[in-house]
Amino acid sequence: MDIDTMILMGLTLTAFCWWVGLRVHEDRKFAKELVEQEKDKIKRKERVKRLTNRQ
Repeated sequence: MDIDTMILMGLTLTAFCWWVGLRVHEDRKFAKELVEQEKDKIKRKERVKRLTNRQ
């Protein structure tokens, strides 16, 4: 293999790793938002129960 080919393969591998890292970060962020939404949903239900005096 020529040195040029190895450099191009290294750059391609670096770009791929960068892309995968971004995807993982976005997925973790999305999962965290879903958990927060579920927590807010539960809190709203509890608040409605308290306001309507249901138990």
